[in-house]
Amino acid sequence: MPGADAVPGADTGVPRLRRVRARWTVAGAGRQLRLGREGRWWPFRREAGQWLPAGPGAPDPAAAPAALHPGEAC
Repeated sequence: MPGADAVPGADTGVPRLRRVRARWTVAGAGRQLRLGREGRWWPFRREAGQWLPAGPGAPDPAAAPAALHPGEAC
């Protein structure tokens, strides 16, 4: 798909990520990070076929999902 990157992680325990524009999706997990116009990263979760906001935005992409699930990687 044009404009999409995949970051492999199957053998390392690192989540497999897919990028389309300013959105990073965790493959098979129903979780996504989106970069807002204000420069903050916003976590989303997939429910009933729709992406819904899942928490507060953060300037650091690692901090956005960490605020939802402390101790768990995106």
